[in-house]
Amino acid sequence: MKLLIADDDGTNLAAYKALFKHQGLEVLTTPNGEEALRMIEEDSSIDALLTDFDMPGMSGLQLLYEVRKCRPKVRTFLGSGSLSENTSSHAKDFGAEATFQKPYDVEHICSILKK
Repeated sequence: MKLLIADDDGTNLAAYKALFKHQGLEVLTTPNGEEALRMIEEDSSIDALLTDFDMPGMSGLQLLYEVRKCRPKVRTFLGSGSLSENTSSHAKDFGAEATFQKPYDVEHICSILKK
């Protein structure tokens, strides 16, 4: 499975890339929504997207919406350091399969991805 992680925090990207790779996933990363969308449009082998909610430029919600339009079969997930019920509800309206509070429970996310 190939997972794309979009997060504007470089430390988070590096840490989560290593943790998800350790769980056996192929992992790509990007620091912004615009690049994530381009990667998904160009790489049909990407199976899932885990995006941060709050990013400069294209937000995580906007990214979810755009991915649904161009690649509706990509599994999408949204994470946030300050996840609220309202954010989770909006994320699901925009196509997120699930939402996660940071720091991520990588094993839990992997169990969902492998279903």
